[in-house]
Amino acid sequence: MNLSRAFQIQTGDCVAFVGGGGKSTAMFRLGRELSAAGKTVLLTTSTRIFAAQMALAPATVACDPETQSPAEILSALKKAVTAHGQVLLVGRQDDVNAFGVPPKLIDALAQSGNFDVILNEADGSRRRSFKAPAAHEPVIPRCTTVVIPVAGMDIPGQPLTDEWVHRPQIICALADVPPACPITPEIIAAVLAHPQGGRKSVPPGARVVPLLNKVTAETEGAAMDTARLLLGTDGISAVAVGAVAEDDPIRQVVNRVAALVLAAGEARRFGGAKQLAQWRGKPLVAHATDAALASTVDGVTVVLGARADAVRGALPSAQLRVVENPDWATGMSSSLQAGLSALPKNIAAVVV
Repeated sequence: MNLSRAFQIQTGDCVAFVGGGGKSTAMFRLGRELSAAGKTVLLTTSTRIFAAQMALAPATVACDPETQSPAEILSALKKAVTAHGQVLLVGRQDDVNAFGVPPKLIDALAQSGNFDVILNEADGSRRRSFKAPAAHEPVIPRCTTVVIPVAGMDIPGQPLTDEWVHRPQIICALADVPPACPITPEIIAAVLAHPQGGRKSVPPGARVVPLLNKVTAETEGAAMDTARLLLGTDGISAVAVGAVAEDDPIRQVVNRVAALVLAAGEARRFGGAKQLAQWRGKPLVAHATDAALASTVDGVTVVLGARADAVRGALPSAQLRVVENPDWATGMSSSLQAGLSALPKNIAAVVV
């Protein structure tokens, strides 16, 4: 699976990459994918990238936001993106770094409507695979619609020290673990999901989709454990698992899947009240909900209609979400619609 499909990138998105373990590689690869699909793409950084990485873009515009107006900068960008389909925007440079541009400039360029997608590297990690942000990080523009916290899955089992991670003291505080302890999926998930970690400074309404990068056959189990832990946080929309340097960069996207039990019908062919019919000591509706609760789904919703009060009384667990369909007599489709409408917005798929 490619990156644009994994992250569900749409025209109008402004994407911020944060964390460590392959941000730049992921950003430039996503830029190539989108450009090849006919999108006009602006790549930039609100912090800094290594000057050598500028060669990963087909065209670069260097600007001085203190002396150049947004209109002047936009004019240069439009020429480059017309010729190449994508362009990298940076500020001043030295022998090592290409420094970033102010987030207000990125907001203004997003509002110009000249770019289908904007990709922004919004913090640095000193080439470590795992990090926590300092007080001044990340630098995320208001226009951002998707935030991708990145962690390299070559890090589980390594000690939580400066040699392996960026800002280990902050990681210890966010994950509530001692210094130099072995890094586990629990620690990675705790930091990526934390509102002062991977979800720091996320604009309202933006999706957060962590990328667990550098996954191999040996580390896929740890990556999947981390992904499942991340989905325990409502603010995480989905988790991409893969290795962006490989030909097929994303192995899978881990989403929330809910179960929907339709128990609203009148069951006239059965003779009525099929939901309440006893089998092996309990009503059929309880068998259905027990099976759903015993699975790995992320929540179970039951739709009631005919004899709603009696069926509600037969439900065995407070873990169930219950919704009534006032139009149950019109057919099963109305119950399906009622159930789908009651699901949380972060549910990606449903078993009915």
